[in-house]
Amino acid sequence: MLGEQQVECPVEHVFRRGVYIRKALFPAGALVLGHAWKIPHWNVLLSGHVRVMIGGRTQEMVAPRMVKAPPGRKLFYAITDVWWANVVATDLTDLDAIEAALVAPSDAWKEAA
Repeated sequence: MLGEQQVECPVEHVFRRGVYIRKALFPAGALVLGHAWKIPHWNVLLSGHVRVMIGGRTQEMVAPRMVKAPPGRKLFYAITDVWWANVVATDLTDLDAIEAALVAPSDAWKEAA
């Protein structure tokens, strides 16, 4: 997928008393493969309509919707513009430290960076 044309997906980071929220906009028609999360966490579909594979199970969701995801990667197809949020409990506020502690980028991602 890294060899394909990349789509801009703006990301917003929010920190509130022991909670980290990563909010992203997936434009309609985008196919998005996320980094593998190391821990279970909450996912919130804030707006839009998406087809998503979480924990090896594919489901179609329409906002608003909240699901708990196991560790691992998610694959999204945005049917409409989608605002999606990952919510996790942590006291970390440094993005590099959060990435190191909570997600595991693929080797292909590391090589492309």
